[in-house]
Amino acid sequence: MLPDLAQGEACVGKKAPFVSLFFELQHRTRLSGLPRDDQDIGAAKAGFAVAADKVCGFHIEALLLADLLEVRDRDQDRRRYPLDLTHRRCLFRLGPRLFSPRMPMSRYQIRVHYPAAADRLVLRTELDWDHDLVGTPTADGASFTVESSQPWLYFKAAIRTATGLVWQPGFNRVAEPHPEGRDLYPSFFSGMDGRITKLRAIDGVRFRLYLPPGYDENSLKRYPVLYMHDGSNLFLPEEAFMGQSWEVDDTLNTLNALAAIDQVIVVAIYANDRMQDYTAPGYIPFASWCADVLRPWVDNNCRTLTGPKNTAVMGSSLGGVLAMQSVWGRPDAFGMAGCLSSTFGVFDDLFERVATDPVPNLRIYLDSGWPNDNFERNVAMRDLLLRRGLEPGKQLQYFVFPGAAHRESAWGTRVHIAFQWFFSRSPKGL
Repeated sequence: MLPDLAQGEACVGKKAPFVSLFFELQHRTRLSGLPRDDQDIGAAKAGFAVAADKVCGFHIEALLLADLLEVRDRDQDRRRYPLDLTHRRCLFRLGPRLFSPRMPMSRYQIRVHYPAAADRLVLRTELDWDHDLVGTPTADGASFTVESSQPWLYFKAAIRTATGLVWQPGFNRVAEPHPEGRDLYPSFFSGMDGRITKLRAIDGVRFRLYLPPGYDENSLKRYPVLYMHDGSNLFLPEEAFMGQSWEVDDTLNTLNALAAIDQVIVVAIYANDRMQDYTAPGYIPFASWCADVLRPWVDNNCRTLTGPKNTAVMGSSLGGVLAMQSVWGRPDAFGMAGCLSSTFGVFDDLFERVATDPVPNLRIYLDSGWPNDNFERNVAMRDLLLRRGLEPGKQLQYFVFPGAAHRESAWGTRVHIAFQWFFSRSPKGL
């Protein structure tokens, strides 16, 4: 015997609206006989959509989802509708909302910061991708308010030009309700790739900059900074050891397109004498040079977010040792250190100093491959940092990568993990 409508609606209170919708479909099809031909099936689907709109408020999505249901006629013959690409997209994007209880209305406040264009900025959202939302002009852009019962909201900023609408490049952005609103610094004409500058030199030390997409277009945006050692291995194969670079620019371009991190400026510092500058005792004055000479130059010539909480340093092997020295010895300049496959204890005194020095306010990322990739040394440093009181997940991250070798390609493959931990977006950022 088919369950009745009252039983189905009772499921809503148990956070099972899909069950309720299915019961209502059965109830409505029973009233006029179970579907036997295309006309009856269409009526059943329409009834399902009415029920969906009544219980969950998603009418069109339910119509598509109804095609997935197995509907039986009174002779128990089965009619099954194929799961084509349209249905898969519907389930992937909208299924979680259909299968969840109705959400209360939420207010999304999105502040778009873009120079000299407040009257031309618009917002497009998934509520209607063809409709311009016009914001309230602000001193440096426009503020938009959107109301929706959804627990998140897909949207994109766009700008009106003489030739039409120009969308912010990249994937759709996702907003969640936040009591203080959220801030977006878009670019529209810069593409999705950052740019690598020409080589510069200060005091004989060469370096390049990676500037994120939109850096030259949106002058309102300021950026955290990552200083990376062995800079010749980061971007260009023709400069890298054995012709294999980390492809840091490609990794950051991808993370930026996904809006997975706050955009970051990278300072790639080229090594002159690694055994002098990356080991004890020479790594102490070289780390201080980076803090006292190079860092002020970058802050004065680029739009940076300053202070240790916005400044990271990273390296691999001996470069990781130098990164640890930088954050441990100069916490006034560097607040985060990424140390990949570091040779702790070989040409340095970091074990002794970490064991006895006052613990600064910092965040440290450690990793290694296994076997042979300085695995034991990094485990020992992790354990020492834990004994000194660093909190796992908050101040310290450690990963081991089985089978990963001591080479540039392995570091380039996994460096995105450190990027995402250091530069994850703030709750207010988009």
